[in-house]
Formats: sequence, structure tokens, C-alpha cells
Amino acid sequence: MKKARLVTVLLIIFVIISLSGCNMVTSKRLIVSNTSSGVAITGVQVNQFVGSRMMRFEDMMSDGGETIAPPGESRTFHIAPPSTSSIGTELTVQYSSTLKSIGFTYDYQVDGINRPVTVSFDGTDLSVSGSNSAVLQDS
Repeated sequence: MKKARLVTVLLIIFVIISLSGCNMVTSKRLIVSNTSSGVAITGVQVNQFVGSRMMRFEDMMSDGGETIAPPGESRTFHIAPPSTSSIGTELTVQYSSTLKSIGFTYDYQVDGINRPVTVSFDGTDLSVSGSNSAVLQDS
């Protein structure tokens, strides 16, 4: 009898632990792609509202002089899922001594799948695609 109770308790604990992970918030992949013909990206910064708090991620590239080289090199970063705020997410890339920013919103899941958001830099402008993304501002 004790053995059956122990097995039942362990089974219940296993089910609870398994189900508790189903609602965990995970990150969103953000791919920054350099499609320019000759301008290297030297920095990437993300400002994002998570709930009512602004999360500011300073330069997300390493301090070792790392770049995203043209043409076609990309780098994947992880950001928080979108909040319900219409303020959205702002991404800034640095190239030479110039900064270029774009603000956008996106859906965490599309058709039940957490697909990445891709930001492409053509040497002058930034564009956003994937995960039902929509540009809020371009500066």
C-alpha cells in the first residue's frame, strides 16, 4: 500500500512539474542581417518595453571589435517576447560613426510557432520582416 501511494505521489509531482513549464515565457530570436555591399555593422542596441518597464540592452555585440560584415553576414540575438504595449521594440545599428534606428512590433507566435524577426541593413536603411512585424518608426 505504501509503495502504491509513493508511486502515485511521484506521478502527481512529475505531472505538475511537466505542466508548469508549459506557460514559461521564452525569448524571441532577432536576426540582424547585413545586406549592404560594403558597410560593416559595428554595434547593435535594442530598447524594448517589457510590461511597463523599458529594457535597454547596451551594445549586444562583444567588445572585441566584432562586426557583422557585408554582404550577407547575420547574427542572432535573443530578446523578450513582445508586450501588449504599442510602443514596441527599437533596434539601432551602428556603422562607421553613424547610428540608424527602426521601431517595430511583432507577434510572439504565428500559427503557433515562435518564428524569428529579421532586421536587414542595406547600408542606408533598415527593414523588418517575419513574425507579423510592423514598422512603427524609421529614423
